[in-house]
Amino acid sequence: MKFRRLFFIIGLAMTLLGLLIGKLQYERYQVVLFENTSATKFILDDEGQLLENSFALQLMRLNFDYHPSYKVKQVKAKLTCSYLGENQNKIVSVNHPVRFHQYNIYIKDYWPSTDQQPAGVRLSLVKQPGQWLVYMGLILLIAASLWKAALLVRYEFSVLSNISRRILFALIVTIALVLLLNPMMRGNLPPILRSVWFYPHVFFFVLSYALLLTSFVTSLLRMEYDLRSYFCFRLGIFTYTVGLALGMIWAKAAWGDFWSWDPKETAALITWVVCQIAFHYTDTCKELTDKKWILWQSVCFLCLLLSWFGVQLFKMGGLHVY
Repeated sequence: MKFRRLFFIIGLAMTLLGLLIGKLQYERYQVVLFENTSATKFILDDEGQLLENSFALQLMRLNFDYHPSYKVKQVKAKLTCSYLGENQNKIVSVNHPVRFHQYNIYIKDYWPSTDQQPAGVRLSLVKQPGQWLVYMGLILLIAASLWKAALLVRYEFSVLSNISRRILFALIVTIALVLLLNPMMRGNLPPILRSVWFYPHVFFFVLSYALLLTSFVTSLLRMEYDLRSYFCFRLGIFTYTVGLALGMIWAKAAWGDFWSWDPKETAALITWVVCQIAFHYTDTCKELTDKKWILWQSVCFLCLLLSWFGVQLFKMGGLHVY
């Protein structure tokens, strides 16, 4: 078995195992704090009773950083965390949680001061064992996918003729530019999108969409299986895997969980699974006919449309609506 495939399988197994452990022992609490008010205790036992040694949180200050358009750019909360006489000052912001006594503290919501109430914040406190397994698994998945993508570009792209390479390059760039015209990719981003993971995550997803759409278009134009379409299809799957893994890492930093079955996440997972099945079937099929290839391409294309447009079109809501 090739090392790349071994890395991919081990990475996938570690990711699934870590997610399973985390879900079985997952703890999440929420608390609403107002600026300069008394501390709040929140840790409860299995019967919903407040524990005697529960630590307390107090919101000392809430700072808002604004865009020139007066939209909120970033939010930072200064907290005082108390536990058995120990006091620690922590600063938490959107996409940048802090840790206190086995719990990660995230900003879930926020609001400025008004005449009726002071500035406040809703915090999410998460305890998730096994997360190091998920991180290691995602790193292996990313490494294996990038490794295979590099090999494809290095060896298989060069096999194509000059005309084929130019056509593919033009199609990929055109589709990628059209996708990048999404209004969310420009303008004043909200705090949740102001993350180091935003552009890598979007870049690999847009690249994968462009590659998979190029594969479908080239197959549809010729109505047959050919090397250009297959090259784009495989490269698109590996870049899609990287984008999905980066999105999981970002979700953990932003919301406190790698996976929350958000409609957008679910659609992306369905697309990834279908494309993986199509890849392994077409890769191992001894008698791959043009008809079967077009059929798989059509199914993957429909899933791609569901992932990119379906959630917004059918107004499914979820965490990815900004």
